[in-house]
Amino acid sequence: MTEQRPLKLTAKGRRTRARILEVAARLMYDNGVATSVDQVCAAAEVGKSQFYHYFKDKSDLVYAVIKLQADSVLRVQAPLLSDVHDLAGWRAWRNEIVQLQRHTDYWGACPLGALAVELSGRDRLARHTLTASFDHWEDQLGCALSRTVESGALRRDIDVMALATYLLAALQGGLVLCQARGDVRPLEVSLDGALAQLASHAA
Repeated sequence: MTEQRPLKLTAKGRRTRARILEVAARLMYDNGVATSVDQVCAAAEVGKSQFYHYFKDKSDLVYAVIKLQADSVLRVQAPLLSDVHDLAGWRAWRNEIVQLQRHTDYWGACPLGALAVELSGRDRLARHTLTASFDHWEDQLGCALSRTVESGALRRDIDVMALATYLLAALQGGLVLCQARGDVRPLEVSLDGALAQLASHAA
């Protein structure tokens, strides 16, 4: 996969590129990365010449979709984690995530996780980009855990980043089972287990 070329775009050009990218993200979310350029062009109502003006090739588009989905996921997570300072805050975080799943049409859908399943073993740059995205997410969790330690709610001898990995793995695993079963219960159980682990390190 190649890096996207820098483009100097007009306001109209930026809107057109954004429309192509949003359509591609939706199609790949619904149908997988096998979605073709022709399908994207038809759904976005653009010609191939327009497509290749904004994206070098299909791989360039996939790279941009990963970035878009990562930004979208982290934009949702950031405010949920920003006020977490204690175990009650972690319970509120858990409840917000569960509620998001209750109100979505795609049980357990995590666009970043779905892309990771499809691409991590097939494309080096895609794997690198996905790894960076999950690292950023893990860092957000780690920052919230550090605030929880500083508040005195958790012991100071805990391995913050190991717990951040644990939380992220519990969340992703719960989302996968949630999607497979069409039921939010596995996500609830997974996150409750993670919070129980946190509580075991209470100061």
